Amino acid sequence: MSSPARAPRRERASLVPNANNPALLLRLIGLVARGVRRPRALAEVLDVEVRTVHYYTQAGEWLGLLDTREDIQLTRAGLALAVASPAERRRLYAEAAWRTPFVRALMEGRRTLPDRDAIAAFIRSREPDMAERTVMRRAGAVRGLLEPALAHPPDRKRPRGEQLLLPFLAQAPVTAPSEVLADMAAPVDLRAGTEDNPDIYARLLRVLLDHGELSTSQLRAVLDRIGAQDAPLGPYADMAVRRGDARRDGDRLVLTAGAIQRRELAGEGLLVALSDPDYRAWLGMLRAAEAGEDADPEARRDRDRLAARFAHWDRRYFGERLQPETVKARLAAALPGRHLEGVPLAGWAGPEPPAVEAPFVECLDREGLPVCLPAALLAAAPGVSAVNATLRRLRGSPAGVHLPTPVDRRLRWHGGLLHPGERLPSAVPDNLSLRWRALTHAPALAMAAAFLLVDRRSPRGRLRVGADGIVALAGRPRLTLLAALVAFAEAQGWLVARPSRMGDPALADLLERLGIAVRLGRRFVLDEPLFVRLQEDPEGQAVHDALQPLVERVEAWLAARAR
Repeated sequence: MSSPARAPRRERASLVPNANNPALLLRLIGLVARGVRRPRALAEVLDVEVRTVHYYTQAGEWLGLLDTREDIQLTRAGLALAVASPAERRRLYAEAAWRTPFVRALMEGRRTLPDRDAIAAFIRSREPDMAERTVMRRAGAVRGLLEPALAHPPDRKRPRGEQLLLPFLAQAPVTAPSEVLADMAAPVDLRAGTEDNPDIYARLLRVLLDHGELSTSQLRAVLDRIGAQDAPLGPYADMAVRRGDARRDGDRLVLTAGAIQRRELAGEGLLVALSDPDYRAWLGMLRAAEAGEDADPEARRDRDRLAARFAHWDRRYFGERLQPETVKARLAAALPGRHLEGVPLAGWAGPEPPAVEAPFVECLDREGLPVCLPAALLAAAPGVSAVNATLRRLRGSPAGVHLPTPVDRRLRWHGGLLHPGERLPSAVPDNLSLRWRALTHAPALAMAAAFLLVDRRSPRGRLRVGADGIVALAGRPRLTLLAALVAFAEAQGWLVARPSRMGDPALADLLERLGIAVRLGRRFVLDEPLFVRLQEDPEGQAVHDALQPLVERVEAWLAARAR
């Protein structure tokens, strides 16, 4: 005779809880948020028995704050609660309590919390086989868990059964690269011609400063995008090298330390012109002639030669060909409140950065490591399908004209999803692999993740990242997330190309779309599934170990700033 079939095990979330101390539950949730997940470890920190931990994790699951089906981890509601301010935490706890199915049924037709006996009667009606002593104990536990929620009573206007909306975005709408590179969509001013136009060069220089290096095909794509289809590449590549803004390396221009030091010049064509060594020489000759210091026939011949060469620049920026008697007034009008000598003179390139053919997180000790935070990373936001489509296109047409992408091959600058020297992969296997690659190869994403890891591990520590992209550093003025990443990177002795286009909202969108971070109320935090994988998944643990030196550097930097 076969034994009777065993009744299916009930979900822990549906069991009436046996935990009655909300403060202890909140402490447990805070520990889980910091990465303490093993029941025995939680018991040791909380100074309770392991069975008590089981009681409280079940209560957290009952309230919709924890998920214990595999590992102990936070739901989004639990993570929002863990990182909220004290006032917000009380409100979020109340919302979690009032949306619990058991509590909604218990409070049906009631405006106040029933006493222990009424709760016990309600439990008996739902659990007729439960022993009386257990019923009374569970009734006391339920009342204890619900009492803090009385300060934020449920919204009676809300339709029954509708869950309260948590203050986070399920998926942020990512900012498209074309929107971030807005000035690439506007036609460039061609009044200074097409062969050596400072307005064209300023636009190219901004893209170079953003991405660190540009191949010939990418330069062509940028020129085409800004409306300079007829402009030849050679003069602009020569201009970049002559000015010390780039070095040639094979088929590409590689950004220099000098260009970074003079990055303000990329703002407009006039500054490019006034910083150009040859044009400055021309302006110097005009000023010398105005002062009667060009009696030398050879000097006059040089002046005549440069006058012909830069006639179109003069007309573009000063409205006419400059003359010795007009140069002073025209410069004063073009530079209100400034002197020509205050505009940096191009020419210095600086030391050549090291070439390190390894993922970013393996190169942290290299002095002068070239690091950029390119807007092209945004094209990875849709996920692995978009990245693999780009890889197929690049592999099918290696020399094809294209704007910078997140998977371009790189020679020197760490910035994209491929490290310098890495060959194009045939494909990225899945979104999880894309996330691991992003966290170890792309400096912007790796550093942001390190900041968020520090925040998760010590939520009351020196660092808080807001949903608005503002980073609060203890004892220091607030910074935007990108500004904090740049300040940290520069403090490491790296050569940093500050981003000119990818703003904080776009970076936050990207981190959220890739499953690295999530906006919760007023906070921007490391996403719980990723945090769990970094701790529990073997591949994730390898990435976590690779990120650890970067996390330690962030902690040391924060400690130094707090002094």
